[in-house]
Amino acid sequence: MAKISEELLLQRAENEFLQGNFKKALRSYGLILKDHPTLDEAKVGVYLSDLGSDSQDEAQALFDYYQIIKDEKENAVDIIDGLLDSLDTTKQTLQELLLDPVEEEVEYGDGIRYSDFLKLVESRESFKKAFEDIMFSTKVVITDKDEFI
Repeated sequence: MAKISEELLLQRAENEFLQGNFKKALRSYGLILKDHPTLDEAKVGVYLSDLGSDSQDEAQALFDYYQIIKDEKENAVDIIDGLLDSLDTTKQTLQELLLDPVEEEVEYGDGIRYSDFLKLVESRESFKKAFEDIMFSTKVVITDKDEFI
């Protein structure tokens, strides 16, 4: 009876994942892991549902790949885990590479950070005066989207 229940829960979580309801799928896989902490399919489901919240296409591709190899390879979970680690490392490296030019422009170019501009406004006690001081010689560099809003 427990096996049928486990399979039904996995099927429901899988359907939620396939429909793109990654939060629901994550919750369902988490509940399965609560009762069956060693179940590899639920572990992979948690990883991929979490990834799906950020990148649906990547999560779907890895999910499809896992479905293909899970019956053929004994170490399918390790393969998916390795792919996820590699994906995470690649994203982190790209993010660092993209941030470096912005930081370089701020540090060595003709730019100041938005937070520094706000300090300048505060010291001049006028936005207009601060803006006039920098408008022809300096770029205001916004490094975080929250600064823009």
